[in-house]
Amino acid sequence: MVLQSDLEALAARLTAAGIAASTDPRNVHPPAVLLLPERLEPRTSCKVRAVVRVLVIAPGPGHGDALEWLDSAADKVWAALGRMPLQLTSYDAPATGAPLLAYEGTLNLDLALGKADQ
Repeated sequence: MVLQSDLEALAARLTAAGIAASTDPRNVHPPAVLLLPERLEPRTSCKVRAVVRVLVIAPGPGHGDALEWLDSAADKVWAALGRMPLQLTSYDAPATGAPLLAYEGTLNLDLALGKADQ
């Protein structure tokens, strides 16, 4: 299983689409996308599904400006990762402690288990 490398590849696709992305909350500087693994679900004896939380985090503090940025960013996220429902939420930025507007979605990654993982 190569979850971290797959997440980093997704972050690279987002960056190439013009939106900063990270797999580490300590390295997120909004506006950006944060990719966080939520859980692993066994699929077969050889496969597992990783459920990934996708947070599209707007810059602060303006509400109207943040919504405009989120709408623009949603198109880039969908282009890079595929269509997924995005729900309006907030994200407490560790650097500022202030809640920022964000879209939240879920992405499913199907991963093969290697001999070392079994």
